[in-house]
Parts: sequence; structure tokens; C-alpha cells
Amino acid sequence: MKYVRTNNRIRAPRIKLVTTGGEVIGEFSLREALNRAKEEGLDLVEVVPNAAPPICKIMDWGKHKYDLSKKTKPQKSQELKAIRLSPKIGEHDLLVKVKRAIKFLEKGNKVKAQLFFKGREITHKEVGMSILNEFKANLGENAKVEQEAKFVGREVSMIFSPVKKA
Repeated sequence: MKYVRTNNRIRAPRIKLVTTGGEVIGEFSLREALNRAKEEGLDLVEVVPNAAPPICKIMDWGKHKYDLSKKTKPQKSQELKAIRLSPKIGEHDLLVKVKRAIKFLEKGNKVKAQLFFKGREITHKEVGMSILNEFKANLGENAKVEQEAKFVGREVSMIFSPVKKA
């Protein structure tokens, strides 16, 4: 973050003053502007130092600095976590996979449930669909379906996203 002059660090004898609302009040001496800022309990911040006279704004410098640091900080993106299933998965194994998916969703990640067919299993696509529907039913209120079941080659997949809590 670049250096910004505030309060007594401003060197110009006369400045153009802007209020917190953004309206230009006029040209003042530095002392008058500092007194106005002090009356409001805020800081005088040099916004445009190269102008003639420099433009200063009355604002809460600490809050403004915090907001700027928040803007520059990268946002956490959602990851897509994959859960692999098969048509021959057991009931308990499916529940274990559901619990893992719920943990991913609680952390704010999306979950992709992938069911892979091997060999001649592909002839029984309805078995795969029933397993994915059971997976979806077990997730219940913890997730919403972002992408319905989609067949791609020997795989059928569904994408779930976390439900935002109010």
C-alpha cells in the first residue's frame, strides 16, 4: 500500500477540503481543515497530493485502511471435491462417503459425486442412477443439487453445492 499523508503530516499550507459524503466544501488553510476534522472526531487524509491545492478528505483513516487491505486480500474460492462411487458399493460404504461429502460441504466446498462403471456394468445404468439418487437423499438438507446426473463415457456424476445458512 502506498504512503498516504494524514493529519499533521500534510505539508501544504492551503488545501481543498472534501467531506465524508464526497462534497467539496472549498479551499481552507491546513489549520482550519485539521480543526474541522478534529471536531468530527475523524482524520484529515490527503487524497490527491499532486493537485494545486492538494485535495484532502475528512474520513476515519483506520477504517479506510482496513477496507483497502480487505480489497487487496485474495478471496477464498470454492474447491470442487470428488467422491468416487461404484455400482457395487455397500450400504455402509455409501453412508461413509455421504458423511465425508457433508464435511466437505460444511467447509464451503462443492462436491462432485462420480460413479464409475467397469466392464459390463455399463449395461445397468439404472443401478448407477439409483445409487446417486440414494446419495442425494442421504445428503438431505446439507446440499443443493447444482448439476443433475450427467453421463459422460463410463461415468455418471452429480455436483452438489453447500446450502447457505441464514
